[in-house]
Amino acid sequence: MKTTEVSAPRTMTLKNAAGSRGQDLVHAVPMAMQPEVLRGHVPPRRYMPKTLIMPDYITKYPSIRTEEEREQYRAVFKDQYAEYKELHAEVQGVMKRFDDMDVMMGSLPQHPANHMERNRINKILQEYQRKKNDPAFLEKKERCEYLKNKLSHIKLKIQEYNKAMDWRDDYS
Repeated sequence: MKTTEVSAPRTMTLKNAAGSRGQDLVHAVPMAMQPEVLRGHVPPRRYMPKTLIMPDYITKYPSIRTEEEREQYRAVFKDQYAEYKELHAEVQGVMKRFDDMDVMMGSLPQHPANHMERNRINKILQEYQRKKNDPAFLEKKERCEYLKNKLSHIKLKIQEYNKAMDWRDDYS
């Protein structure tokens, strides 16, 4: 529960005993202050709500209602699964090379003996970082993850339909 307090005292204007002919007197009379109680959720200062981005396949591939839709989903799955397998193999190959480079870098001397060796190690580290942050690789990795999630979604929709229709096939 959050409370707020007013720091400056409130004043009240009082009339003198002579009534309105005299000057008004201003006295600082403490008034009973009740703290303001805020109810409900109060976001923290500088609160920025997170934007939730829904993948396009969620709306593009809703629950299957007909046999024709099921066949369309299966065709999309089959087509994009081939792309996923190829991309996944490529990304995994690069990730394996990164793992190998990690092992190799772990075996490099921590304190090189001379300037030439230090330069060689620095070049290896720079090349490693350049490859790991390569936009083409990062894009392929992201596409691979997207396809994996999309295919999982499509497969789930096919399985739900199969269960509802009591189908038996390789997606169940």
